[in-house]
Amino acid sequence: MAKLPFKDSTPLPDNMHMAIRRAQSLKRRLDNDEAYKTSYVAQMEIYTDKGYAERVPVSQLDRKDGRVWLMPHHSVRHPVKQKDRVVFDLKARHRGTSLNEHLMQGPDLTNSLTGVLLRFREGQHAITADVQEMFHQEKVPEEDRDCLRYLWWPEGVTSKELQVFRMMSHVFGARSSPSVVNFCLCKTALDFGRKYNEEASNSIRRSFYVDNFLKAMDDEEECIKLTRDLINLCRDGGFRLNQWTSRSKQILAAIPREEQDDSVAVLDLNKDELPTERALGIHWNMSIDVFMFRIILKDKPFNRRGVLSVVASIYDPLGYLSPVTLIAKILLQEMCRRKLSWDEEMSADELVRWKTWLAQLPQLEDFQLRRSFIPPDFGDVDTLQLHHFADASQTGYGVVSYLRVVGVNGKIHCTLVIGRARVAPLKRTTIPRLELTAAAIIAQMDSKLKTELDLKLAPSVFWTDSTSVLKYLRNPTARYQTFVDNRVNLIRDTSDIMAWRYINTTANPADLASRGLSVADFLQSSLWFSRPDFLKMDETHWPTMPEDIVRGELDPDAEVKTSPVFDITKK
Repeated sequence: MAKLPFKDSTPLPDNMHMAIRRAQSLKRRLDNDEAYKTSYVAQMEIYTDKGYAERVPVSQLDRKDGRVWLMPHHSVRHPVKQKDRVVFDLKARHRGTSLNEHLMQGPDLTNSLTGVLLRFREGQHAITADVQEMFHQEKVPEEDRDCLRYLWWPEGVTSKELQVFRMMSHVFGARSSPSVVNFCLCKTALDFGRKYNEEASNSIRRSFYVDNFLKAMDDEEECIKLTRDLINLCRDGGFRLNQWTSRSKQILAAIPREEQDDSVAVLDLNKDELPTERALGIHWNMSIDVFMFRIILKDKPFNRRGVLSVVASIYDPLGYLSPVTLIAKILLQEMCRRKLSWDEEMSADELVRWKTWLAQLPQLEDFQLRRSFIPPDFGDVDTLQLHHFADASQTGYGVVSYLRVVGVNGKIHCTLVIGRARVAPLKRTTIPRLELTAAAIIAQMDSKLKTELDLKLAPSVFWTDSTSVLKYLRNPTARYQTFVDNRVNLIRDTSDIMAWRYINTTANPADLASRGLSVADFLQSSLWFSRPDFLKMDETHWPTMPEDIVRGELDPDAEVKTSPVFDITKK
């Protein structure tokens, strides 16, 4: 049980009239759409049937201490599942305020999405699960429940008089709820974790993204034990961890059917193929253990609004499709440069380029990337090392990172870890500055990855084809213009300068992220997907540094400040 974290004791205004007005608007829609009404009523009845809500007793309706608020509600449609979900609108304003404005947000206790997805690639045996109705598992003390009132018709019969109900648990949409429920989940690990293996407590702290659990381990038996410990540990804290999936039929067989995800619970585990499951938005084909993408294009107008909508709909949190999406971002930027309004149609040339890009986009469903960093038949690992690449062009700048795995038997494997691509600023700048910006990004990315990955990593290596950047970094006595100086100092503070190396542009995979690729070329690009060829060789075969960089020579450069010379003999 956790209180609503109010900022202060300021009384809330009486918003009954606003709530009635919103309810009347909802009634019109319910009465005009029978299918919508059936779905909506079923969800509202679940709240009372499961004890998440109750009708406010008549004796408590007339509360006058300024701690009463009525939450309007509506439904939103999940873009993939195509299901309606009832949500409470805590941003609804009355007399210049809303309930959310009176609540503290609390600390952000949610794990990084990037970190959870990357750690999901660290083992051979992967499992996923969800906390059932996570926000509703945390009760609200009775004195705060009247701030979570809402209006509804008994049994959903809109011809009846509206009644006042109140939630007894925290609700989705409250500003404070994410912090509260994440705190309670972590508190569960702290309070009850000692009863179980330490891995279970660590998994709660590191492998959850809100209510989604993703984990990968190398030992199948340990993975089975972890699933059992987590189910019991979460139950001790009042949470139900269910909807389990795994590509291992042995792991699934050890999980009760009622706790498995519907997509696998109906399978005959002796013969059926495993389905494709969504893992935090990325599609995971469990049968062949690869990440994939599902491209669902909707008709959008041929203008800035339509282009932005399509680009934003491609969910790619780890940047695997960066070279492809950069093409659309460049087109969008060109439309911005021409100062087109949001709804003004693009030019004929832009229209041809946009339609060509759109026509190729469904081919991205052929994309496949092995989920696990290390192949199952690789053998024992000797070293793991991150290699980061940076590049820039007139149109954009990009970065990409790979994990190089060396086995005790001398075998070498490389895999794509993360990528990023950004368009160059509208305000024109020099290529060396863009190259330096990209270099600063990979320095920061290295620090981020080392924090997120639970791997024993060798010192990282950084690659750039910009001799200017390497000369800036290797000359500690030169004074630079502010833009360059700030980024050089950032790179020096976050990385070892001697770990920075030169690579030819043609061998630099980040070049693809800085210029962009068509979908067809992208899917055929071994350079982007696996690595530059030299990373499969011994370090003696890696590119060497140009001599002028080794000597620390600086070319005449507008970014280098020249020190004035004073004659101290003159008075």
